[in-house]
Amino acid sequence: MANVARVDNQETNVRFSEVYLGMFVIADVALAEQWGALKASEFAVTYEHILKRGEVKGRRVVVNRAEDLAELKFDSAKELVSGY
Repeated sequence: MANVARVDNQETNVRFSEVYLGMFVIADVALAEQWGALKASEFAVTYEHILKRGEVKGRRVVVNRAEDLAELKFDSAKELVSGY
């Protein structure tokens, strides 16, 4: 469905991207620390980068490790269509 949304919004001003998140994110700071999970405020860095970078439209962003939060890794739009 994400690929369909990407194609449907390709010629609009809507930016649709999906994030493959390989970590557990918890909004509650105390619970995140207790469970060793990523805090939502830490994940927000990735979201900010997605919004700031115009080329991240219709892309699949991959976040598997803490290092991936600041350095975006994403598939090209062509790869998404061919993987349909």
